[in-house]
Amino acid sequence: MLTIPRPQPPVSILGLAALLLGLGGAATPTAQAQDASDADSIPLSEEAWALQFDVRPNFFDLSSFLGSTISAKRHTSAARAWQVGLTFGASVVSRETEEESSRDRQNVEVTARYLGYPLLGEQDSESIQLYLGAGPSIDFRRLSEEAVTDWEWGIGVSGTIGAEWFVHPRISLDGAYESTLRYGRERREPEDEPSQTTNRFDLQAGGARFGVSVYF
Repeated sequence: MLTIPRPQPPVSILGLAALLLGLGGAATPTAQAQDASDADSIPLSEEAWALQFDVRPNFFDLSSFLGSTISAKRHTSAARAWQVGLTFGASVVSRETEEESSRDRQNVEVTARYLGYPLLGEQDSESIQLYLGAGPSIDFRRLSEEAVTDWEWGIGVSGTIGAEWFVHPRISLDGAYESTLRYGRERREPEDEPSQTTNRFDLQAGGARFGVSVYF
């Protein structure tokens, strides 16, 4: 049996802490001698990038914040940013028994949101910043097993409202509520039977998410 597992990107919080300590230890004497207001300023500025991690319920593992493969944010200005999340997975399973069988699966999902920080202009030195955002999402899935192939694709829009708390000039804690409206189409194709198609609308409201953003 050959198995290619779906990629899983958990990151240990201890590993992230070591990385952050290394970043802090790499500061030059000149940087350490900066004015206190500069040292405490938040890094929300044009062309700032952040990697975003989702904190699991046990607080010991991290995954990407938006999407299960990678999540990132890029600021187009201090108060505006794009947030993008990517999910990609694939697996192939082959069983050699009296009757050989196989199973393969692929899935891709991309979500993008445009974020705004409505209070940043007047309170750009505050360590806690409110943000709002919305944007499109698209997903595709395929599963083939035992002479049956299932296809599914969907498009939708997601919205979020949350807050960032900067506990370090380059590190913030993120808490957000999210809602998603999605239209999906599923098609089941048995080898010797007529195909079946299902259309659906889904509204998922009120989901909460907690994460960490690391700026560079």
